[in-house]
Amino acid sequence: MDRFFDLFLSNLTSEKSALLKLLLQATERVSLLSHGAYFSSLSRQEQQSCIENLLNHEQHLVRSAYQSLIAILGMGYTTHPKVVNIIAPLHRCGYG
Repeated sequence: MDRFFDLFLSNLTSEKSALLKLLLQATERVSLLSHGAYFSSLSRQEQQSCIENLLNHEQHLVRSAYQSLIAILGMGYTTHPKVVNIIAPLHRCGYG
């Protein structure tokens, strides 16, 4: 995922790349307020809860930012060679 994400960022404008990096930095720290710890040090269940809270945030810009981040990560995951081999048989269109 790291290689995909780096390549994805390199194809964005510098402003959009900086905003996406800022979102990742904010994600690491947002849980300090709600869980008292950095996102990366939370359990998977706590991370999931944190992301769900952000996806349901009262501010539409926060919700939209995290929906976009999940879509980007989903693109990277589903195009990984190991995952493509699992997903390809589910699609008649020749995916993979």
